[in-house]
Amino acid sequence: MREHRYLDSNSNPYEFKACEGCGEKSWIQVRRRFCSRTCSRRRENNPAWKGNDAGYMALHGRVYRKLGPARTCPWGHKGPYEWAHRLGDQGDNDEYVSMCLFCHRSFDAAIDKCLPRICRQGLHDLSSNKDYYVRFREGRETRQCKQCAKDRAKRRYL
Repeated sequence: MREHRYLDSNSNPYEFKACEGCGEKSWIQVRRRFCSRTCSRRRENNPAWKGNDAGYMALHGRVYRKLGPARTCPWGHKGPYEWAHRLGDQGDNDEYVSMCLFCHRSFDAAIDKCLPRICRQGLHDLSSNKDYYVRFREGRETRQCKQCAKDRAKRRYL
C-alpha cells in the first residue's frame, strides 16, 4: 500500500509519485497524474496540440527547443545559421540540418529546381493539373498537393 500524506485537515490525500508531464517525483494528489497545471498542458495533453500537422513555425520551434540553435554549416561557411529541413517527415528532428543562410537558400532552390513536380511533404507526383491546387502568395504561384490536403483533413476531423 502506498503512503498518503495530508497537507492539512481539509485537503485531499497526496502520494509521492512521478509526474506524467515532466517525470519529476513529488507529492501529487492521489487522483491526479501531473504535478502542476503547466505539466498537464504539455504536448499531447494540450487541447491545441496538432502533432505533425503543426505549421512551419511550430515545427521549427520544436527543433530549436530540442536541438538548440543552429551552429555549423556542413560546407564550412560562416555567417548566421538556421535549421534547414531535408526531404522527409517534418515532425522528425533528424530531418533538420544546421546550415548557413546562403547554403540553406541554395539547398532549397536546388530542390525546387530538381523536383518541381513532386510534393515535398508526401512525395506525391504533381505532374498533372488535377493533382494539386494552385494558390498565389505574394505574387508567387504555390502548389498544394490534393492528396496531402485530404490526409490533413482526415486527421483533423477524426
